[in-house]
Amino acid sequence: MAKLLVLVALLGLAGCSSEETVRSEWWVTDPPAGSDFEIVAHTGWDGCDSFDRIEVAETDESVEIRTFFTKRDGNCTAALTYGLVPVSLSEPIGDRTMLGCVRGTSHAVSARTDASFGDCRDAVRPDVIDLSEN
Repeated sequence: MAKLLVLVALLGLAGCSSEETVRSEWWVTDPPAGSDFEIVAHTGWDGCDSFDRIEVAETDESVEIRTFFTKRDGNCTAALTYGLVPVSLSEPIGDRTMLGCVRGTSHAVSARTDASFGDCRDAVRPDVIDLSEN
């Protein structure tokens, strides 16, 4: 019986350090031009989370960008973290629709699971955060 309790306790401790990769919000601070530009991505909460990856899907009509961060259980602070993420397209963006960003001017951030925000060039957010010194 004692061995079973120790095993249950160890399994419980192992579950405390879980990780989950979630989609994050992003936006542009300037309208993008060319094939190389930067976006601002929510990278999680300070102390726990970290940027994971960017995914870019291009067609003749659109460019869809998705960003992800790794969410970890732990002693997170209430500070949201953001980062500049470089984007490299195979061809200049031109007049293609840009998809996958967050719209509006709210500072509240939550992971989004869809890309129904419309053309991201219509949602430029220069006022949200300045990462020029980071």
